[in-house]
Amino acid sequence: MLKRGPKEIGDAKLRAKIEVEERKKAHEELSSTHQGYRRYSIESIQTAIDFFSDSLKIGEGGYGVVYMCTLQHTTVAVKILKNEATQGIQ
Repeated sequence: MLKRGPKEIGDAKLRAKIEVEERKKAHEELSSTHQGYRRYSIESIQTAIDFFSDSLKIGEGGYGVVYMCTLQHTTVAVKILKNEATQGIQ
């Protein structure tokens, strides 16, 4: 049996704590009761699109840039609207 020192035990505890927090956050996002869509934090989206990486950009139009990424094991397109976009505003 391998003996582990305090550093390895501390690292394992930290990794376990981070994993629990990530699972809790994912569960909260999945259990969202919004009609027909899920809500994601801006941090989740920024991470998924690798902080606006050009390599994930799949299009750009008058209303904003579109990125392809994966959120909760699903490939999605994310549109980042331009501030001056007025589509749907009355």
